[in-house]
Amino acid sequence: MTGRANGEGGFTLVELLVVTALLGVVLLALSSTFVSGSQTTALAVGRAELQQETVNAGQLIASRLREAWYVFPPSQTLALGGGELRRNPLASTASGNWTVGTHPILAMVVPPRETPSAANVCSTSTPEFCYRFYAYYPVKRSVWVAGSSGASNPGSDAANDASVWVLAEYRDYYYESNPLTTALSSLTLPPTAGSDANLLSDYVAVTTNAGSGANYRMFDYALNSSGAVVGLKINLATQRQMNGRVVRLPDPAGAYALSVYPQNLGRVAIP
Repeated sequence: MTGRANGEGGFTLVELLVVTALLGVVLLALSSTFVSGSQTTALAVGRAELQQETVNAGQLIASRLREAWYVFPPSQTLALGGGELRRNPLASTASGNWTVGTHPILAMVVPPRETPSAANVCSTSTPEFCYRFYAYYPVKRSVWVAGSSGASNPGSDAANDASVWVLAEYRDYYYESNPLTTALSSLTLPPTAGSDANLLSDYVAVTTNAGSGANYRMFDYALNSSGAVVGLKINLATQRQMNGRVVRLPDPAGAYALSVYPQNLGRVAIP
């Protein structure tokens, strides 16, 4: 006889195998708990980042609207020119042509940063005295990643590139010879599309702009009796696939909404 039959200490082979198996089960449970906890934490952090970026984008657009001298009304056609960064995601062919109201775009004219005068006129060398053009619109994420570079390129994300958009901010100037006497009717609207767009917000939820269910309208317009814009409602939703789960905020069909009534519309920024 050997082992415990002889009064010696230690474990039998069967006991060692049982202990090893039990340790494996415990370690597997701990590992699963750790992985699950890490995924939950990653999802929570990801949701918070998506929410914050989207809310910040809405607030930035709202602040720009409060400066606006003119907001392009529904049915106004805007030709932003060629280039991947101005491509309309709802157009049947690659195009920088947009129709306000039909497509998810907001465009406005903002007064000069500096007050023009007879001695300080707008020109390509003094853009601070020029009216400014701003447009906000979505671009397919895959198109944006392929067509942008530098800080405006968020990097490829295979799980999301084909299913979400990014929100772009396009800026340009109106190089009018004498903004002191320039009327809206004589401005070239929009200006020559020579500037590139910048990334404002990533992972924007896709919409047909139909305004029902998950197809939220990105920009809703309030008009006066003359058809001029007097207020807007900015609606933004965000969506991203993370850890195999699709996260859409604020909920499966809603959008973060922000109403703005610009006070500077029609007020020229010169005495």
